[in-house]
Amino acid sequence: MQAASQRPAGKFAFELFVAVAVIGLVCALGPWWAVYEFNPDEGFNLQKAVLVSQGHALYSEIWSDQPPLLTYWLAVVHDLFPFSVVAARATVLLFAAVLAVSLFRVVARFEGLFAAAVSVILLASSSLFLELGVSVMIGLPAVTLALVAIDVATSGTPRSRAFHAAAAGGVFALALLTKMFVFIMVPAVLVALWFGVPRQVSNSMRATALSLVLFLIFAASVMAVVLAMLGLSAEQLVGTHLAARQSDEFAGIGGFRDLFSLLRHGALIPHWFVVLFGLAAFWVRPRSPLLIPMLWLVSGVAVLGFHRPLWNHQALILVPPLCWLGAAGFKSLFVPGERLGFAEMLLEKSGPRMRMSALAGVMVLIGVIAAHAVREVRHVRELFSSGPSIAEAAAQTRLALYDRGAGSLIVDHPIDAYYLHRGVPANLAVWSAKRVAIGQMPEAEVLEDIKAHPGSPVLLRRHSFTQGFLNRVADHVPAVAVSTQRYGGPDIHFFAPAGPASDLETRLLAQLPAVVAGSMGGVAGPNAGERLARPQSMNVLPDRSVVARPPGSAQELGACLVAASRIAQSRRLFLEAAGVGNALACVQTRNGGWAEHASTMAGCTGNVGHASADEVETLDDGTMPSILYFSFDLADRFGELSLDKPAWLTGMIERALSFSVQSQLADGSWPQTIGGNRYHKLATLNDDTMTGMIRVLLVGYQRYHDPAYLAAARRGGDFLLRAQHKAGQTGFAQQYAESLEIEPARKFEPPAFSSLETGYAINALIDLHLVTGDKRFLVAAEAAADWLRSSQIAPETWARLYEVGINRPVYADRSGAVTYRLEDLSVSEQRSYRWIGGREVFPEIGVALDRMDKLRLGTKNLRDHDATVAAASLLAATPTARLPLTAAGGMAVADDLGSTRGFAVYCAGLVASAMQADAAVQDGTDP
Repeated sequence: MQAASQRPAGKFAFELFVAVAVIGLVCALGPWWAVYEFNPDEGFNLQKAVLVSQGHALYSEIWSDQPPLLTYWLAVVHDLFPFSVVAARATVLLFAAVLAVSLFRVVARFEGLFAAAVSVILLASSSLFLELGVSVMIGLPAVTLALVAIDVATSGTPRSRAFHAAAAGGVFALALLTKMFVFIMVPAVLVALWFGVPRQVSNSMRATALSLVLFLIFAASVMAVVLAMLGLSAEQLVGTHLAARQSDEFAGIGGFRDLFSLLRHGALIPHWFVVLFGLAAFWVRPRSPLLIPMLWLVSGVAVLGFHRPLWNHQALILVPPLCWLGAAGFKSLFVPGERLGFAEMLLEKSGPRMRMSALAGVMVLIGVIAAHAVREVRHVRELFSSGPSIAEAAAQTRLALYDRGAGSLIVDHPIDAYYLHRGVPANLAVWSAKRVAIGQMPEAEVLEDIKAHPGSPVLLRRHSFTQGFLNRVADHVPAVAVSTQRYGGPDIHFFAPAGPASDLETRLLAQLPAVVAGSMGGVAGPNAGERLARPQSMNVLPDRSVVARPPGSAQELGACLVAASRIAQSRRLFLEAAGVGNALACVQTRNGGWAEHASTMAGCTGNVGHASADEVETLDDGTMPSILYFSFDLADRFGELSLDKPAWLTGMIERALSFSVQSQLADGSWPQTIGGNRYHKLATLNDDTMTGMIRVLLVGYQRYHDPAYLAAARRGGDFLLRAQHKAGQTGFAQQYAESLEIEPARKFEPPAFSSLETGYAINALIDLHLVTGDKRFLVAAEAAADWLRSSQIAPETWARLYEVGINRPVYADRSGAVTYRLEDLSVSEQRSYRWIGGREVFPEIGVALDRMDKLRLGTKNLRDHDATVAAASLLAATPTARLPLTAAGGMAVADDLGSTRGFAVYCAGLVASAMQADAAVQDGTDP
């Protein structure tokens, strides 16, 4: 029988390298420290540690169905690094490094350094190991301690066998006191003790028996001492798991099929190494130390295969023996004395053709394994790089907004409170699905805890609750309902004490549920409950649609809710505004843009960039700029309230700005629609498309200082310089071909210069000049303004379109017939398009000319003027979505609020009235 080998020279250097390599690999895969939660058990373990640190007793005060050791360990970490998820995860990462080193040591002891290195590589290829290596969960530390016990049991010299056996017993007791599922490894540990006694030792059977006795005595002694000090509840520790096994809720979670599925998904490469090499190696050497990992696997599969419920973190216990056995089998391919039969035949008895075929097969196998390894790495990288989900961020926002220093928070995701440096009631630290399912946490008991903590916010987002229970909670703590929440993720039931509501808050919240009941954006359809994207549309929107194209878009609603929350200092209105942001994040496309509208019926539980069903992004009518301006304002409001900006919001903004750069055409322009055809793919100034993109990118550059945004805006400005006509008509057209020829769009929009689009261009050129200092943009803006002044058809009146070369107004009907007299069009066609008007019809012309006049007086005059214009409306820089802040808008009544646009105007009117009232109070003129 093979004995433990001697320690190779310089082995410590290899072990140190293994530890550093594992830690380095995990850190290189992504910011695991920034992941909100890997598993709900993280919150349970962290909150138990907080409570123990505060002096609460485990089991008697703190319910727990797990052994106590890791809880006390984490309590020490909490004392050193209070409320630090990073410190707790780093502690587990150290256990992961020890696990890798122990595996390396044991495999090297019996199989050599090559097999040991392969075993660690296989371990590092397991996504189960990598994920649980930084999760604040008890499984990996327990397996680590159990493997350390095997390492200790099989190391040392004949003289130190007794000491090592006793030490192994003590360490294995600590493993059991961390998580009891390591009892699976008892047969493997006992066999390891057998192999730990060199066969050349006289009376080796007696020495082995002595080792076993010492191991058992010290294991029992350490457990007895620790339990006497820390205590334990057999009912919670054992009874809970037995009851869960009988629960119908978990009947379908487990079984051998599920177990092997977990291994295939979380440890695929070690799994196949065992199938291909490890089992054959054990067949060749059944009495070798390979019996240790084989017994480990067999007992583990036998126990876990019948366990209910079965979770992925429990399957981790089978990963180290898979790596051990697979590495030993792989090594056997190259060792003549141990070589597997088929390898022996191929390498020594086959001809060149068979060897080449075998080599080709090996190369294919290596390719398959490499592909799986890449997939595993990609999965872990995505996991480690995922910020808080929309639901997690919403939970943090609500709790932080309403937390007024309460001692404990009532949450069914305990980690939600931990991130706010708050504890939870001792009885609620482990609010697990298992405990709920077996009836050990009835709603009445939860309600008693809520009553015992008056004034504490209550946030429920994990479990299902009866409406009766929610009503009883609301009897003690007022419910904080958020109407816009239905678009941005799973249900969150939130309750918190609230002060008196202002008139503005009351009036808006009374109407808002009806406005967002069918879709967020759009107008009421012809039938009850139906919503249309636009008045002229006949297509009914699917339920829970989010309309991104103005007018009547979600961002118009959101912009006014932000302003209303600011003037009324309303937390409720702020949460509604954040809900609008959630909804827009949910329908943002993979590229970072938005379709005209998209439904969130499929749910939105992940991070920013949830792909919409319709991948055709639009820039029409200021879709992108208006969403970004709203998002900027929402982000500022988070800052004003001293709240962390959520990952979904910062991510949405970053993706949108990146999309704005990437969607720019090679000539520096932007089309109306990404991937569109006909005139939709042309360089488009119509409805402020590309000029709006230039201006919002300049704002993005000023906020975030990314030179890519400025470079894209400059390229857009350079396009305008090239497109501007130089022969007397220094205006701009609605759309251009690649050759810069003016192109028609809809049949009633012939090739022509446009007064309105020239106004858009002037504003963009002025902004470019202000940000870059480039006078070319100023010269072009002045020339365009001169053309506007010379093209008036009456004082302060312009036609929309002017014929190229002649500069006389031109009109067209829906058939495409062009005329020079507006009267030639039918009355309906005269009214269906802005053909003629002054500043009230073409406000951007007036804005552009006024800005030019102010700029001639100096930059400060212009900036003061711009500030005044911006303060007069919401979304001031987006003409199609702009909401004037006039008190008259607030005179609407409920029956007039059938559209999102109508409600946004009503909201802006109420905001304007509130602003005027505040100004009167400050001026001392309020009666």
